[in-house]
Amino acid sequence: MTSPLLEFRDLSKRFGGVTALDHFNLHLDRGEILGLIGPNGSGKTTSFNLLTGIYRTSGGEVVFDGKDITNISARQVYEAGIVRTFQRSRLCLDLSIYDNIMIGNTSRLPQGMWANLMNRKASVISSRRPSRRRARLWRPSPAISPTACSSPSAHCR
Repeated sequence: MTSPLLEFRDLSKRFGGVTALDHFNLHLDRGEILGLIGPNGSGKTTSFNLLTGIYRTSGGEVVFDGKDITNISARQVYEAGIVRTFQRSRLCLDLSIYDNIMIGNTSRLPQGMWANLMNRKASVISSRRPSRRRARLWRPSPAISPTACSSPSAHCR
């Protein structure tokens, strides 16, 4: 029998006097697809925030691929191989789709985020090496007002 890919063991999260998650257990085997459903306020988003390092747990453990990842940073969770999307897209509309992806994928780029954004041509060529195909980039129409990025993590206002 193989060990599960992901486990929550008695996972809990309290915000002051409010308990958002109370001794939640989850077991996900390799190759398994699992849906997490429930009414508003039932702890779905909180469980993902605990898994991805956005929140620290109040109790319990998160185990991924046999390693305890409880309360590690969001960056360490990403480096372990777990990524997420948020319920609300926050793209920087004045950047192309390619550039938005590169902002979110900085640790896998040959240089840092700013170097890649400033030297985009080299970045596009570097990312194209296996296929040698030209990337088609989307640009917003002039009718859409551009937004400004407030941080390197691509949260836009």
